Amino acid sequence: MKCFNRNVLIGLRVFAFMMFFVAPSARGSLPLLLVAACPLSMILMMFGMSKMKSSGGSCGTDQADPQREIDAKNAEIARLEAMLQDGNRTDRS
Repeated sequence: MKCFNRNVLIGLRVFAFMMFFVAPSARGSLPLLLVAACPLSMILMMFGMSKMKSSGGSCGTDQADPQREIDAKNAEIARLEAMLQDGNRTDRS
């Protein structure tokens, strides 16, 4: 499972840069920043996925016609059964 989101890492770098150069007295909180990186990334990914779901977007899955899928599966089953029967006939000969 991928823990770190690219946007979170960019935000952490900006925050660390600001801590070192803008507010040097706050350097003591860097360990907390490192510990909080993964949970913050997960929270941001959850919000991003919920936005994608509510907007009707998909994660690359194609919603095909269910009846077409059933017909394709049945045709594959019939083809495999025919192959098995042909194999059984040649074994008996």
